[in-house]
Amino acid sequence: MEKKHIYLFCSAGMSTSLLVSKMRAQAE
Repeated sequence: MEKKHIYLFCSAGMSTSLLVSKMRAQAE
């Protein structure tokens, strides 16, 4: 269960970082 939780947390972090970089690119 812990491994699944860590995997979900990592994928969520990657998704948010991708969204942030996309928004930053659009802002510039």
